[in-house]
Amino acid sequence: MTKRDISPQCPVLDAGRSNFGELVNRQYEGRGTGRKMRIAISHNRSKAEIVEAVDRSFNEMFQSAAGLPVRLVVKQRSWQGSILSFSLTAKMGLLSTPITGTVEVTEKDVIVDADLGLLSRLVPEKTAREMLGNRIKGILK
Repeated sequence: MTKRDISPQCPVLDAGRSNFGELVNRQYEGRGTGRKMRIAISHNRSKAEIVEAVDRSFNEMFQSAAGLPVRLVVKQRSWQGSILSFSLTAKMGLLSTPITGTVEVTEKDVIVDADLGLLSRLVPEKTAREMLGNRIKGILK
């Protein structure tokens, strides 16, 4: 019995190959492999003020991932009413993984829902949650 017989859906990867990261990326790309993370933070400002603050500070919020060994790059963001949809790429060494999600601004809360992709397997969710939560709180000040 070969490794391929044991796990037919997981190819054998050679870590010594120069395109190891690319091979891993292809295997996980677009599969929604990460756990979904939800963060809700209360606010006491108007919905319009919060939408404006999130829009103005979005790139800064993800620009440097202090506390995380990754670099985040904003690929896309668009508003529909008070919901911001976004797409990022998290880069860690040779690996990169997509992160997608939404930021919803309600009358009392800012709610972030994100699929962390492969990043959820490389960085503890608690660390990612704390970093993002602190960034959002900084925007709401």
